[in-house]
Amino acid sequence: MILITIATLNGCDSDTVDAYNVCRITSSGAILATDRANDLQQCWNGLGIKNKHKALSACEQLASKYIASKYLVGHAVEVQVTNEASCD
Repeated sequence: MILITIATLNGCDSDTVDAYNVCRITSSGAILATDRANDLQQCWNGLGIKNKHKALSACEQLASKYIASKYLVGHAVEVQVTNEASCD
């Protein structure tokens, strides 16, 4: 089972943002501390989506694919999209 919990949006309103470029996991419900730490290091560049709700949906899909590929049994994570240039 994979759960993506309520995601958050950072940055300005979509009218003033060139694009939401970065997606990252900001909270993890993994049981093991090492898994939580690994989850919180996940960040994806290059979304390039102007609509914040579409960017958030794309971010949730990235996180879901990550959880599915890494864990036999999934857990909840929270994700965030921002208009930063990159994950660095």
